[in-house]
Amino acid sequence: MIGNLALLDVYARVARIIRDLAQKQGEPVDGGLLIKERPTQQEIAGLIGTSRETVSRALNDFTRRGLLEMQGKKILVRWGFLQKVEDAA
Repeated sequence: MIGNLALLDVYARVARIIRDLAQKQGEPVDGGLLIKERPTQQEIAGLIGTSRETVSRALNDFTRRGLLEMQGKKILVRWGFLQKVEDAA
């Protein structure tokens, strides 16, 4: 149970990093904001104090849920993702 709470906290931190990048660097496209130069998973992990593997799990989960779309070095951040992060803040 406590492990799940810690993981949720990490997911929220990953989500906030992606949201901030989308708001600062994202280009509006059909369906969301496109980040053209995404940071590596290791860079995100360093910013939020977790492992690269945990960041990978979070990004994969967001992708499976249709909130993000990875396109090589780009990330399409869906409008629904941005709304969910705002609602959770």
